[in-house]
This record gives sequence, C-alpha cells and structure tokens, in this order.
Amino acid sequence: MKIPELLAPVGHMEALKAAVFAGADAVYLGGKEFNARMNADNFSREELIEAVKYCHIFEVNIYITINILLKDKEIKQVIDYIYFLYDIGVDALIIQDLGLFFLLNKIFKELPIHSSTQMFVHSLYGVKLLEELGFERIVLARELTANEVKYIVDHTNKEIKIFNHGAMCLCYSGQCLMSSMIGGRSGNRGCCAQPCRKTYELWSENNQIDKGHLLSPKDLNTLDRVSSLINTGAHSLKIEGRKKSAEYVYTVVSAYRKLIDASYIGDKVSLSARELLDVEQVFNRKFTSGYLFTEKLTQEELIIKDNPRKRGVLVGEVISIKGNMSCIKLTNHITLGDGLLVLGKNTEYGETLNELYDEYGKEIEHGSTGEKVIVSLRKSVHNGDKVYKTSDSTITSNLKELLNKEFPRIIPIKMNVSLRIGEVIKAQAQWKENRFEFSGTKIVEKAKNKPLEIKRIQDQFSKLGNTPFKLSEISVELDENAIVSISELNEVRRALIEKITDKIIKVDRPIIEVKNISQALEIKPIIKSVLKNKLVVNTSRIDLLPYIAGSNADEIIFGGDIEFDIILYAKAVEICKKHNKSIMLSFPSVTRNKYIENLLKYIKQIKCIEPNGVLIGNYEILSIFRKTGLRLESDYKFNAFNRFALLQLEELGFESAYLPLELNQNEINIIVKNRNIDIGLCVHGNTELMVTEYSLLKEPGKIGYLKDKLEFQFPVYTDFMNRTHIYNGKKLSLYDEIDKIENVSKYRIDITTEEVDEVLYTIEGYSDRLRANYKNYEGLTTKNSNITKGHYKRGVL
Repeated sequence: MKIPELLAPVGHMEALKAAVFAGADAVYLGGKEFNARMNADNFSREELIEAVKYCHIFEVNIYITINILLKDKEIKQVIDYIYFLYDIGVDALIIQDLGLFFLLNKIFKELPIHSSTQMFVHSLYGVKLLEELGFERIVLARELTANEVKYIVDHTNKEIKIFNHGAMCLCYSGQCLMSSMIGGRSGNRGCCAQPCRKTYELWSENNQIDKGHLLSPKDLNTLDRVSSLINTGAHSLKIEGRKKSAEYVYTVVSAYRKLIDASYIGDKVSLSARELLDVEQVFNRKFTSGYLFTEKLTQEELIIKDNPRKRGVLVGEVISIKGNMSCIKLTNHITLGDGLLVLGKNTEYGETLNELYDEYGKEIEHGSTGEKVIVSLRKSVHNGDKVYKTSDSTITSNLKELLNKEFPRIIPIKMNVSLRIGEVIKAQAQWKENRFEFSGTKIVEKAKNKPLEIKRIQDQFSKLGNTPFKLSEISVELDENAIVSISELNEVRRALIEKITDKIIKVDRPIIEVKNISQALEIKPIIKSVLKNKLVVNTSRIDLLPYIAGSNADEIIFGGDIEFDIILYAKAVEICKKHNKSIMLSFPSVTRNKYIENLLKYIKQIKCIEPNGVLIGNYEILSIFRKTGLRLESDYKFNAFNRFALLQLEELGFESAYLPLELNQNEINIIVKNRNIDIGLCVHGNTELMVTEYSLLKEPGKIGYLKDKLEFQFPVYTDFMNRTHIYNGKKLSLYDEIDKIENVSKYRIDITTEEVDEVLYTIEGYSDRLRANYKNYEGLTTKNSNITKGHYKRGVL
C-alpha cells in the first residue's frame, strides 16, 4: 500500500507555514496573476520565491495554479509569468486552458503539468487521453465514486488526484456558467460569485415543490473514510480551501496527517472528540462524504438547505435577555476572543466575544458545557436563538505560538572534518544519500601554544541554530598540535550548509532560451478556406427532426443528453439524409465509464450509418472517436478561449470548433482572424448553466424551473441518468448581430423544449438573416424581454 501525498491549500504565507508545520507533503497556491481564486490573498512574485525556498528546504512540493481560461491578450503575460515560475523551481503547474497546454508543450517541456478539476475529466477514457497528451497528474471530478477512482488508478500510468475535504461545487467543475451569465463573473476565470449559495424556489407543473438554498452543497469531509481513500491507490488527496484561514489549513491538514500515517502502518487510530470538533470549528457548512461512497445523493445528504454560511460549532442557546445582556445555556465551551454567530428566525449576525460573565455577574474568561453565561451583544436577539462559535481563540493562539518556532522540523545531517597540518580544512557532509564537500582557504598550521581540540571543532560545526539542520553525527580527523582560526571553521561550516541548502531548494532544469518563447508565441496558423455559412440546429428530440430536416437548416446535430440507442441514431441519420441535410451525432455532457463502455460496442455501427461527423463535448468521447476516421467537431464546452487552444484542438484531430459562450465580440474576432480550423458560434437557445449529478426533480424526464428572489426563472430538466440540467431563463439570441460576424462557418441554434412553430420561426428568421433578407422577426431580437445577447457585448471578468 502506497501512502498518498497530502496536498494542502494555501492562500497566504501564514497558511503555507501552517500547512508545512501540520505535515503537508505538498501545497498548491496561486500568484497574484491567473488563478481560479482571484479573491484570495495570493502570493506576489517576491513571496513566491520565499515560498519555494521554504517548502523545498522541508521537502514539501509546491504547485502553482494557473487554472483559468486565458484570453489572447493575456498569453504573452502568462508565459512571462511561467518563465519566472520555471526559473524559481516550482514543482508543477495546475492548468485548465488548452492553449496554455499547447504552449507549455512547445516551450517548457521539463515542467510537470497537472490537470485542473476544471478540465472535467470523469472516466478512465478521459484520463487516458490526458495521459497520452503528457499530463503528469490528472485530477478526477468530485462526482466519481471510490470504486471508479480505484479502477482508473489500476489502469493508468499517471498520477491520480482526488478531493478529500472542503467546499464542493454542485455543478461538474468547468461546466458551470451560472455566475458568468447572471453577473459576468466567470468561474472559469477565477471570479465565481457563487449564485448557487442563494435562495431559490423550485416549481414543477405549476406547483412550488421546494424552497431554500437548493443548490448549496455541504462541505466534503472524509475523515471517517481515510483508509478507504488510501485503498483507491490515488496518489494525492487534495484539501480545498485557498481562501481559508491558517487555522483551517493547520487543523484540517493535521487531522488527515494523523489518520493517513496511522492507516499506513496499520494502527487503528481515531481522532479525539476535541480534534473532530476543531475540524468542524475552523470551517463547515455541515459535512458530507460526497459521491465517493454514494453514487446518488439525496437532498439531506448533499444540500445545506437552510443557511449556507460558515457557522462553526453550536455552543448554546439564548434563554433570557435583559437589555443588551443575554443569558446563554452552553452546550460547548467558549472563551474570550472567540467569534460568535447568533442565528434565529429573525436573527443573523456575528461578533467577537469581548465580555463574559457567569450567571451571577462575575467576570470570567471561559464558559464550559452545561453552564449558564451572560454575554454582551451589540444587536437585539431573541429567546431560542442558537449561538455558534465561528472562530476559536485557543486554536488561533496555539497556532501563533507554533508558527513562532523557527522550523517545523529538523533536518539531520552527518559531517566529517579533516585538519591536517600544511593543508586546508576539508569538510564533507551527508544529507540522505547526497554527499557534499568544501575546502577552506587557509592552511592548517602547527600550534605554537594551545592547539585545537576535537571538542572545540565539534562545537563549532554544531552551531546550526539559525538553520533547520542538526548534526546527527560528526567525526573529526585532527593532526596533533594543529590549529586554524575559529573564523575559518565557521566559514567552512557556513559554506557547506549553503551547498546542502542549494541542493535541497533548487530544481535542476535546462535553461529556456528567450528565442524559443518568441518562436512559440509567433506560430502562425494555416488559415483554411471558410465553409459556406451554415445554419446548424442542435436537438435531442426525434419528434422535431422531420420538421427541422425539412426546413432551411443546413446541418443538424442530433443526440446530446439522451440514452444511447443505435436504432434511434440511425433513424435520425436516415431522416436527415432523406432531406439531403448534413448530420453530426452528439452524446451526453457527462459520460462515465459505464456509458463509454456501452458506446464502444457500437462504434462500427455508428460508422456504418454514415453520419457526417461527431460533435464532441468532453475528453471521454474524444478518446473513443479520435481514431475512427469520422469528422470531429469540438463543442463549446471544450472552452477554446484563445487561438492557441484552436491549434491544440487541431493536433487532437478536430476539423472545426464551436467557440465558448463567454467570449465577447472582440475576442471572437481575434480568434476567427487567426483560425486554423472552421469556427462555429452558438447564436440562439437556452444556455445550459449547470449540469449536476444531483437530481432536483428526482425523476428522469421531469421538467420544472427555479425562481430566484428577483423572480427570474431558470428552466430545469432531468435527463435519462437522473442528472439535473439548469438553463438560463433568457434565451441567447445574436440575431441582431449576425451580419457583423465575419469568417464564421457555422451558426448554431440550440433547441430544448420549444414547440414546432417556434422552432421553425427561429430557423426561418436566422436563415433569412444569413442571406441578407431582413424581414421583421421581433421575437428573435432584444425587443423581446426574454432575449439576451449573452456575453457578446460584455464578455467576462
């Protein structure tokens, strides 16, 4: 059994030191530039240099997150940043952007690359594709079970990382556009506003069936299943929380460190009640073990419906009030300096505990379980309100005391010192299997009076107080009557320690020449001739297909989030061919191992029915169709955010690509001007905001909608796998902009629940517009209040 790496999140230097003190094997963090937690403190370049030195001296790996989608205008800046990271010796980069991967492969071949969870890898087949591309480590979607993880680990040569603790996204990572479409803050750009934490009503068939924080997941916690996680064989267990406090990092890492080490040696060690309480204390929205041990989760298992904010630990209840003084019956201990949160039907506020009295009015510093205490609260509260401790002053003070120690651990070294008369001092050191030598500059002389003693030499070489090293063994070879200055002994010792330190800290890599960077950035695509402007209609509904095929649509995409049925797909191809229409087949957004293995049985039959190609939305589907000879087209979900991403798509075998929905007009134009493959745009339809394993409506095929506080409605659909798809309430329509978009090959209409008349009206409107026939289609313009231009005019942060 291999012990997994314990990977800790750090958002600032104090958290980094806390992680190392707690026993993390590696840390991941972001700089001030280009990472998916842009509202964390993050690290300046000077702090990154310090962080690398600090981590490496204690043999902790340091991974830097550049896990966002990158705009063309940012590429040169991000490459300059990576050149800096390469030079200071970071151990790996965590990335999402395909264009960045393309450039890293051309420039920084020696720098290990880890996939971000935003890359949406959720089966062995996706892992195999990234393995072929050259990723050193692949993180799996949080939705996979422990059995799926083990299966993947057993069938890949690459390292696998899974999440074991921290905040969860309801949507599959990398697929969420909710924050982006509602407020322009993109999760794919590190700026998520977390609208999933807001309150919603759920409606179906004109009935309100639920309300509350319906999309807000609990926090992942697997402390009671650490042995099971180790048994999956995953190489790295990742704790989420780069925006969290140093107290959170230290407490959570310490808990997992204790259990991982005990499990590895076979000890049946468990956390104490206080240790478990501390983990709950530092941050929780209530806990869940997530999908690791349960393939489908109920609302009770996954969702924190009442209030998604950090609440800490319940410590008591208000039982009486007099003025601003409240009497609390304690169910847990509190101490002056603790953070308190009071929650009730009409109460929600927090403050620091600055005054504390026993029930008789005597000032005290602590209150214990079962006692009645009196506290001074600035705002009015009510009898029955619950009191939570959101921060623990004892945890904070203990951590500060710990971090004030110079070093989290001592590094043992061995030394041998030789002083021979007539020669310079020669010293050797050993750290693990590494040997170091250094010779002094001054000749050892014969003493006239008092010669050096072995004890004095040992004492001088043992003076390592301001370093993390400690002599575990020292031998001295000393000629009789030999003498040299103490300053020379000290200089040799310092030089030897410097050599050891450099060896530990530095990463040996080839020097990157600036001209290689320039050449990569100046790669010019071969611009191919643009196909005739095609009007494409995307649908999963066979009932609509004869109408669409008989319309002015040039091409049809059929499939999507439906159960695979070769007879149904063959019928769709037959209908389209009958009307001389091109047809591309598509498959579900999420394709786990079972789906892929079933689909593999039908690859030959899919080729035999002769579709015009395949629309591909994830690495899993790409993996099985890449070498079939069928035309490959990437969906917008591949997030080709820049021209280098298109170059990577071409290397993967794609002949055309739909651009992401988060690009604005200028960004689209830059990519289109530098295209190497044909470009498509989604111009009309209900944009999918979220796809999640969690079933809001609990029944495949069921339709409803979510309603927020502003009365906006978001359609909800449950697919054949009982997954939930949430859509934007306003339809995307670029009808008014079509004539301003140049050099685009395909204009796509996405159909979901529309009736036949609306579908045909939409197709006719866009068909006329593409042919410069400007009739009046007000239903497709922004004069219709149910229409939006999405990000075409604004873009994302």
